[in-house]
Amino acid sequence: MGSAPDSSDGPGFAGPVRAPVKGTASIRITVRAAFMAAAALVLTVALFSVVIVPAIDRGGVGELVGVVLVFLGILVAERWMRSR
Repeated sequence: MGSAPDSSDGPGFAGPVRAPVKGTASIRITVRAAFMAAAALVLTVALFSVVIVPAIDRGGVGELVGVVLVFLGILVAERWMRSR
């Protein structure tokens, strides 16, 4: 009473380990992972084409450093908010 009938039924257990199936890829990409990769690619291209290339063309190293600092500040703030 009060315990799971099998230790594998407990919370946080991913389930039984399965042997790999022959003929399939070892890395499975879900639709969500493919979307995240595509979104990251689009956002990276947009960042370079809209921000970094014009900053370099104008010789605005200070502007580029400012953008990098803002980006890092956003990352640090996001990390801080997740830890709370």
